[in-house]
Amino acid sequence: MMRVTRVTEALGAARRKNTMRAGELLKMARQAKGWSQLELSLSLGVSQRHVSFVESGRTRPSKELIVGWMLAVDAHPELLRAALLHAGFAAETGCGAATDSRQSFLPESVRLLLEASSPMPLVVFNGSWIMSGMNAAGKWLASEVMNVYWRKLDGVAAGMNMLDAVIDPDGLLSAMLNAKEAALALALQAQRESWINEAISPAVDSIWSSLSRRYGITAPRRFGSTGKLDEAPCRFHFRSRFGDLSFQTVQSVLQHDADHPVRGMRLEQWIPLDRQTQAVMGRQDFAGCRPAMQGA
Repeated sequence: MMRVTRVTEALGAARRKNTMRAGELLKMARQAKGWSQLELSLSLGVSQRHVSFVESGRTRPSKELIVGWMLAVDAHPELLRAALLHAGFAAETGCGAATDSRQSFLPESVRLLLEASSPMPLVVFNGSWIMSGMNAAGKWLASEVMNVYWRKLDGVAAGMNMLDAVIDPDGLLSAMLNAKEAALALALQAQRESWINEAISPAVDSIWSSLSRRYGITAPRRFGSTGKLDEAPCRFHFRSRFGDLSFQTVQSVLQHDADHPVRGMRLEQWIPLDRQTQAVMGRQDFAGCRPAMQGA
């Protein structure tokens, strides 16, 4: 009986923590709009007291209230999704239907993808930005554009923290020609994902601190409105001993977690943007850069 009681208490504590987190996100969205609690309550047709209780975590909001709230303040879709998840509801995109397109890839399938994708760099990582795989072209590129950082890892891709690679002065940005622009895009993507995956929040804070010191980039004072965190393709331009190399990254989901969309396994392709980059990548041997796969 005591064991059952402890489990029940633990579940209750987890629910209370999630309710409080949902309230924090809703408050963030309201403040980003610049509205008071009274202005929001009038827009939603609820009492100011109820808005206050929701934001403080004393009341669990309904699904309808969360969607109406976020639409009223023009919140970013990822903020809506995060609030729904923390409140215990299925994720939604905008005001559409919940998504549940699960895909399952066995490690062998991922390994085949890695082997077949050269000469385009390709990496596989999870929602905490921990790399689980990288193809031969990716390993070669890493050794070229962040050689010092790559040697710190002994050339081992599996287990690499990609957020740390952004923060480290010898990491991803060290040979990047558009480092400030790319750093901002990466920081904003990580910020959006931290609304759902709180585990990466400390790393996101470290990224903003690093970017402030290096490039004078500061985190937006208010997150939440659609205008603050617009998504744009990540384009990376590097200097190298072969000349300038330019890529655009495209991410897709390998393993979708319906309850936590950003926590699943993802694949990122680096697509050459010009003939110079295509030619350089096309004539590399990659013989000493076998695909790396965690657990292989």
